[in-house]
Amino acid sequence: VADDAASVKDDAGHAVGLVHLHASRTPLTDLAALLDTLRRARPDLLAFSFGSAHAAEARRLAGIVAQALPGVPLVCGGLHPTLCPEEVIAWPGVTALGRGEVDGGPLVAFVDGLAAQGAPPAVPGFWVRRGKAVLRGEPVPFPDLARSVLPRYDLVDVEALVQAKRGFGEVLAGRGCPF
Repeated sequence: VADDAASVKDDAGHAVGLVHLHASRTPLTDLAALLDTLRRARPDLLAFSFGSAHAAEARRLAGIVAQALPGVPLVCGGLHPTLCPEEVIAWPGVTALGRGEVDGGPLVAFVDGLAAQGAPPAVPGFWVRRGKAVLRGEPVPFPDLARSVLPRYDLVDVEALVQAKRGFGEVLAGRGCPF
């Protein structure tokens, strides 16, 4: 879990923080602590990334967080929102979702548009809920991985993750979905 106060600028100049939810970590099991952390951060946007194995918990948390932080757009991304967008965009509290590899340029365009308009913009790679309507952005092409944005490992508390897994860590030697 990144430090509660962790906030750094990304390459586009936006302040970014991370709370890594893990079953053995307090923020996931203690909703009051998680909501306190989020309220203190005063985010302009919340984003969840998850796979299908965690979709039920992500749906539950999205509803809780949306009620606790009304007016803060909630964006979902990752494998499950990419494969099941109709399901995820219908969840209570979800404002938008990113489909496919939208980190980097598409995500920056989305965040820039949100900052400029004060509302989630319609940009390629994203589905945005506007009332009962859903604006379905065109898919984005798979990025050139040699030129794509690297993950922000500086936001991850690696030691806490290793401790949560009882001394074991995971290393990915590739990028994107391994399947």
